[in-house]
Amino acid sequence: MQGTDGDKPAPFTATDLDGFMAEYKSNPAVFQALYDSDSEVLAHQKALVTRLESFPQEVLEAVETRQPGRLARYAFELANELQKFYEVSRVITDQLSVTKARLGLILATKQVLSNALGIIGVSAPERM
Repeated sequence: MQGTDGDKPAPFTATDLDGFMAEYKSNPAVFQALYDSDSEVLAHQKALVTRLESFPQEVLEAVETRQPGRLARYAFELANELQKFYEVSRVITDQLSVTKARLGLILATKQVLSNALGIIGVSAPERM
């Protein structure tokens, strides 16, 4: 379920997404709009960002302790954080900066999930 922020915005196209990716690579400040959200959405966004930031440490600890299952658990927990975020957040909004930031957060999560699963030899579906 998407959030309930007013009317439905115009569709966000693949061309828009390509432009966003180019902008993000040159200007990570795109994510500043994440912090302009209401408190419930902000809490879920912060939890997701915190989980993403912990990935390098999770990999290091999994290697040092020889426990690849840590990465499977991490991937599961990251997917849960994404689901919680998605349940309370309208990703495509009337505010382009917020839309870009939330799409970037989702794309970053997709990449980290792919990396975590790849390390432990599990392929990820493109769609579910």
